[in-house]
Amino acid sequence: MRHLGSLYRLDKEYEKARMYLEKARSIRPKALEVQYQIASLELGLGNVAEATRLLEELTAASPKFVEGHITLATAYYRQKRKSDGDRERAIVDKLNSETQSKELRTQ
Repeated sequence: MRHLGSLYRLDKEYEKARMYLEKARSIRPKALEVQYQIASLELGLGNVAEATRLLEELTAASPKFVEGHITLATAYYRQKRKSDGDRERAIVDKLNSETQSKELRTQ
């Protein structure tokens, strides 16, 4: 369900995307991937405030979820909240740096 919803969202077929994503949420209400896709759908629809709310909840629950922080930064920038967007970008940079350091240590 989530995969179909994601594909429809990317194709900007938002009604179909919502249908599949809501079905996926009813099956797995706490699934990180589903929550993220719904937030991304809201952002795509221009519901920036709702997308921001969902992404803030998501990143609070999963602070190492890089894509969530990237999309939240985008939502903040769309709302002209530069300092919040910059903060999220700094979090992304830190998380990416930590991942690269771990990868280098395992080589």
